[in-house]
Amino acid sequence: SLDDAVLPPSFLAAYYARDFRDALQRVARFKRLCAPEDVLIEEQEERCEITLTWTHSDGEVTPPALIDASMASLLELGRRGTGTRIVPVAVELARSEGARAEHERYYGCRVRFGARKNRLALSREELGKPFASYNAELLEILVPELDKRFEQQAQTASLAEQIKWVLRRRLTGGRPDIGSVASELAMSERSLQRKLAEE
Repeated sequence: SLDDAVLPPSFLAAYYARDFRDALQRVARFKRLCAPEDVLIEEQEERCEITLTWTHSDGEVTPPALIDASMASLLELGRRGTGTRIVPVAVELARSEGARAEHERYYGCRVRFGARKNRLALSREELGKPFASYNAELLEILVPELDKRFEQQAQTASLAEQIKWVLRRRLTGGRPDIGSVASELAMSERSLQRKLAEE
């Protein structure tokens, strides 16, 4: 749920964007402030492809729930912002097939399992839809602060720093364990321990 009282920084700036395209670009720019995830946006002739990758995955399988949550949050951002039921042109998931009916009901289109990448494809026409929540004045305040935080994080973007951020956030909801932290960083517990030791 995109409750603006608890939106992560990348979505806070996006929620007040001019249109869906602007919102997606803001998510792609600021996503690393709240998760080790890259959002790649490629506009082609009639469609826009959004590919999701996780920084520390090293070829490991990213938890399906994490992929689903990330894709759904992007789609919900567009649906809530524009006030319309945006339906993707295509949804591709790298994992093996599961819960096809539920996925296709939510997205409103056919979902391809066993794909090479986790990808959401939208019609370019959808990207130009204006956001009812657009607030230029608020963006003038938010974006410079997010840019500053982004630059600071880029200078100290160690795995240990990312783990500290995940732990601080998870402490508000209970006691985090290594499994939940590793899952959020899209890596196995062993890889997390190994990379921390190396760092």
